[in-house]
Amino acid sequence: RNLLSDRIHPPTPHPTKHMALFKCILAALVLATLATVALATPPYQMVADGTCEDIGMETITDVDVCLAAGIDVSNDPTKTYAGKQPEGGYQFTTAAITRGCVFASGNTKTDLQFFPTAKGACGVDSYHCVCGSKTSSTTPTPSPAAPAAGPVPLGTAGDFVILTKS
Repeated sequence: RNLLSDRIHPPTPHPTKHMALFKCILAALVLATLATVALATPPYQMVADGTCEDIGMETITDVDVCLAAGIDVSNDPTKTYAGKQPEGGYQFTTAAITRGCVFASGNTKTDLQFFPTAKGACGVDSYHCVCGSKTSSTTPTPSPAAPAAGPVPLGTAGDFVILTKS
C-alpha cells in the first residue's frame, strides 16, 4: 500500500457502510418535522353554534379524547367532568342537547360535560362544542407497531453516502 497515494486520494468509504444509520436519522428528522407541523395546528377548538363539521373539524365522540380536549382548550391540567356525570357521559338522544364534548356557555372554568349520543348542534341550550381538528384524533387509535429489526434495503429512500473523517 502506498501511504503517499492514500494522502492524496483517501480510500472511498463503502456506500452502504453507514446507509442504515443515515436512513434512521433521516426518518427521525422527518417524524420530528411532521410532529412540529401537527403541533402548529390547534388540535381542539370551541364552537358556539352550528357543528364542528361546518368548520372542517370533527365532533368528539370518545370520553377520553373529550377530557384531553377539555384540558387543552381550558389550559387547565386539573380539568374534570361534572361530578354527577355518569361514566361514559350522559346518554341522551334528543336534539335539545348539544352532541359531543361541551362547556356550558363556553366557559372553560366550568366542569366539562360529554353527551356522545345527543343530536343537538353546538350552541343548543348555550352549550359550546369542543371540536377536534381532522389532524387530531377524535377517537382513540392503537399505537403503531414497532418497525421490524434488520437491515434497511438499499434504494428505499434514495442512496446516500455519509463521508466521515477517520
